[in-house]
Amino acid sequence: ISRNKAPTCPICRLGFSPASDVIHIDHLADEDEEVSAEREEARAKVREAAQILASSDGVLSPELWNSLFLSIDLPTHVSTAPHHLYTALPRDVLVHFRAATGMEVHCSRAYVPSGEDASAGLSSKVQALLQDLPVGEHAVIF
Repeated sequence: ISRNKAPTCPICRLGFSPASDVIHIDHLADEDEEVSAEREEARAKVREAAQILASSDGVLSPELWNSLFLSIDLPTHVSTAPHHLYTALPRDVLVHFRAATGMEVHCSRAYVPSGEDASAGLSSKVQALLQDLPVGEHAVIF
């Protein structure tokens, strides 16, 4: 980058200022202490939300929905590492995603998670259908 020229976006070729137009997200930063304090506050708000949900038909403020998310404990059997390409995704979201799917956020469409579960990688509808079929029976599904 020349000192006399402003940098340009490689996609749209418009100029931008690195000082005011760029947001740096440190995906390797460790925010465990801050997050644990937020989690404790969130658990208190969950009790409050339970009472509100009973009378509000599921309408809550965004802050309360965030507290509900933070009150869920992180799974311990998956990696809590941030992702180097998707730096805007919080680590907590990635951990829940990895635990729920057994997959990384950047895996290919053909990737099937490994594990002892034969239905790993199948949709929940197909998994439910396979559970309903009698063992040892053959079936053709359209």
